Amino acid sequence: MTIKNIGIIYGGFKSQAEINLDHAKAIASAFVPHYKIIYYNLSTSKGQDILIRDWRNKKVDLIFNNSAGKKGGDGTVEGFLDILGIPYVGSGMLATAMAFDKKTTKKIVSGSGVLVVKDLIIGINNWKENKQGVIDRIKRAIGYPLIVKASGGTDSIAVAKVKNTKELIPAIKRAFKEDDYLVIEEFVCKIAEVSCMVYGNKKNIEAFLPVQWGHEGDILGTDEKFDVAKMTIPPKLGPTTIERIKKVSILAHRILGCDDYSRSDLIISKNRKIYFLEINAHAGLGLSSSTVHMAKATKGWDHKKLINNILMLAVKRLKL
Repeated sequence: MTIKNIGIIYGGFKSQAEINLDHAKAIASAFVPHYKIIYYNLSTSKGQDILIRDWRNKKVDLIFNNSAGKKGGDGTVEGFLDILGIPYVGSGMLATAMAFDKKTTKKIVSGSGVLVVKDLIIGINNWKENKQGVIDRIKRAIGYPLIVKASGGTDSIAVAKVKNTKELIPAIKRAFKEDDYLVIEEFVCKIAEVSCMVYGNKKNIEAFLPVQWGHEGDILGTDEKFDVAKMTIPPKLGPTTIERIKKVSILAHRILGCDDYSRSDLIISKNRKIYFLEINAHAGLGLSSSTVHMAKATKGWDHKKLINNILMLAVKRLKL
């Protein structure tokens, strides 16, 4: 098959919609003028109908999924495309769904010997039935300070560092608006927060030079909030630690069955232990995203080169 028409899926929660559309336009700019670009917003029934019609009429050859959030970056879109038989760039339904759900990701990755931060999983029904019991259990099992996260979430929405019970209750309430399960994590004293992009499939997988964020808490933000000046590539952690970061990121990519590309977030403790936090199966690919800076530092690729190389990876994997 000769690829001529590329569909780009965008959309997500209202809080993510603007950034998501900017990323979709950035991806499209890397393909013009070599390919015809068609945008699809699958968060609407009209957008779904248009994609189905275009696929049946052979007006789209391949999809680049850039959607985010629930019913976007959680495997839903991939399942929809799989049912229709539409080929797409990036990870499949199962890998995307597992990566989106932090409690599942941590369980699978830690089962392969990767170090993860100590945590406690809280369900919304437990919280509603016995709030004080849940608070007491958190204090005993984790202690303060701690981190509250929605298990199914993206872009660090509703993630909070909590110092006491007074801060804990509103943090839990906010996080439950995003998902019915929360991951309550021990706060680890760290010397660095890092992200590492992985590129490739099967045996041909490599990790790019990681990015070290400038200030504590940067990793809890989104790419669009980051200042390039706050990024250090490669991290000032020494070659041995950098290689370990890359190894863990590749392992997470492989274990979860990610395709084409992913980005892992990790922290380095004061005693140089590397803790895996989470993986993004659809890492941000906007013009200023950390993935682009990692590709530039490692390969000398600009944004256009990175996007087109990811496309070629998918074409080869899909045997199009």
